[in-house]
Amino acid sequence: MSQDPPGEMKLKAGEGVKLVISKGPRFVTVPSLKGLSERQAKNLLAKSGLSFGGSESTQLDGVAEGVVTAQAPPAETRVEKSTSVQLFVKTPAATVFTSAGTQTFAASTSGTLTFAYTPSAGNGTYSFYAIATDQAGN
Repeated sequence: MSQDPPGEMKLKAGEGVKLVISKGPRFVTVPSLKGLSERQAKNLLAKSGLSFGGSESTQLDGVAEGVVTAQAPPAETRVEKSTSVQLFVKTPAATVFTSAGTQTFAASTSGTLTFAYTPSAGNGTYSFYAIATDQAGN
């Protein structure tokens, strides 16, 4: 912050003073997002003056799904405001199908879906057919 003329100068009535004020710090420290949900991490980024730079799926044993496992740039890094921060978030492991069969998946808290699958024409793809659903609590 500064002013022109300097504060010690006397001015005549009606003369102007030029003031330069700060918009705040240009740099911020990246907060630690590890262990937060993706939603919590996005909120903290916004409050810190940083941008969400997207998320990548990671597989890490012992970590709940939807939890941030890493970030780039790392925590405690000084960056310019509005810098994008990328999140690495634990996602469910992929299900590998090796032959025909059936599979049941939990559908969050709303129940389950059971489907049958069969290989399609030997080209590495599968056909899926829903065969049963169950609402939670039924």
